[in-house]
Amino acid sequence: MYLNLRKNTQKNTPVAAGIAAAVATVCHTIMVLGLIVILFGPQYSQALGISQAALNGVMAGVIGTNMIPEVIVAVVSNMALATALSSRYVGIAQQA
Repeated sequence: MYLNLRKNTQKNTPVAAGIAAAVATVCHTIMVLGLIVILFGPQYSQALGISQAALNGVMAGVIGTNMIPEVIVAVVSNMALATALSSRYVGIAQQA
């Protein structure tokens, strides 16, 4: 995904890294918390002492509140890392 984005953004490595980080973070957050509800929903809601419907709402709230800071941190850190590495390894990055 990163290489395709880099080709489509005129070799703009930090932008491609930021987009890839945002997409990966959103997918990861939704899949992890979604699979907790799907695979362990009844046991998890019982352990918390809430109903299954309430657990769905709690997980949606966690996704909504935690995903935004996660995406911001992932994008900023990956763009900084891509900038640092692409400037250090210019020859290697141009060969790819």
